[in-house]
Amino acid sequence: KGFLFEGAAEPAILIIYAPKITSRLRYVCKFIFNQGLLCNFILIDNESEFLQSKLPKINYSIKTFENAFNINPSGLLNNTALHDFDFDKEMQPEGFDVFAGIFYFISRYEEWTSSEKDEHGRFSTTILNRALFVEVWIMGLKETLLSKFKTLKFSDRKFKFISTIDVDNVFAFKAKPFVRQVGGALKDLKNLKARMSTVFFGKKDPFDEYTFQVELSKKYNVPLIYFFLYRNNTNYDRTIDPNHPEFIKLLSYLKQNNIQVALHPSYDSSVNFELLNSEQKLLSKNSGKEVVSSRQHFLRFNIKTTPKQLIKAGIQFDFTMGWSEKTGFRAGTTLPFYYYDFETEMELNLLAVPFSAMDGAFYLHQNNNADEAYNELIDFATYIKSVNGLFITVIHDRAFSDVIAPGWKDLYLKLHENLKN
Repeated sequence: KGFLFEGAAEPAILIIYAPKITSRLRYVCKFIFNQGLLCNFILIDNESEFLQSKLPKINYSIKTFENAFNINPSGLLNNTALHDFDFDKEMQPEGFDVFAGIFYFISRYEEWTSSEKDEHGRFSTTILNRALFVEVWIMGLKETLLSKFKTLKFSDRKFKFISTIDVDNVFAFKAKPFVRQVGGALKDLKNLKARMSTVFFGKKDPFDEYTFQVELSKKYNVPLIYFFLYRNNTNYDRTIDPNHPEFIKLLSYLKQNNIQVALHPSYDSSVNFELLNSEQKLLSKNSGKEVVSSRQHFLRFNIKTTPKQLIKAGIQFDFTMGWSEKTGFRAGTTLPFYYYDFETEMELNLLAVPFSAMDGAFYLHQNNNADEAYNELIDFATYIKSVNGLFITVIHDRAFSDVIAPGWKDLYLKLHENLKN
């Protein structure tokens, strides 16, 4: 629960009337009021009891009450089926249904109704969402309620920066078997000297920046989470042997420094529960602590099946909600939200924790140098600060090597210096 925002000891309470209380309405109200506005609410379908209440009132019905803030339902929250939903057409500014608008984004309605997939079987969209619609709508709702109910007071969220590192390799050269060393050397002759220095003469591995990262986390009070790939020797999974002594040694070091270890489920785990389950259990065993957070390798994620598989494997927090090839807000928000299952019309016990930017979007897909990437990341952080959101970055172990991503180690340092919590 530590990824959720916390409010005052005695939060404000509102009463909300709807003639029909649906699972969708309850779900979105929990998110808006408990998470977005840090307050409590009472959801009621008794009109007379609602009107008699002395609490600040929100009326979610086609009726209009003078002493309440009235929202005219669009119908989305009363449905119990999925259908093509033209967001721009149905969510008009006049009489805008803020509850339905937020539900559309955090339920990932578009992912449930879209059949478009990329080459890795991932949800694909041509629309890049760089706007924090959800936070902006919540802020607008807050201002309206404060204006209408003069005695109402809300707690304010505080901007928070969390650093996450996807560990796909652990090391560039170290702790890899002879056959992989030979194959790697033949494919990468320009780094043969560095490989030889690491393997035979004990020079520090180019990816071994764990002490640097941990010390920055402590110095600037920036939470750090490592997502470890725990499968190797496949086309898409190339880490070292999970049981290698050097891997165990690293996990022990992180445990001693109270750094969170999470799973980076392998490429095929999204369609193979046994694989996912075995990786979670082995990492929990080797790290000495139950692993409850994950982010899918290659962001391979099926909104209809992956959340249920993660829950079954003991995962409570999923950090997959974002883009690998571009920066932006996949769910229109930086605020964590629970996944919603349209097959059962129920909220799932899996918290999605969105990230805003991944390193590869800059140096692999946009051809940005480190200075350009830093400026865009700072712009992103400034925007998120303006709505008191959560800024999560994803950087890979390889990005700390100047050979692969020149200047990114220094970029990482500057982010901590400027965005410390």
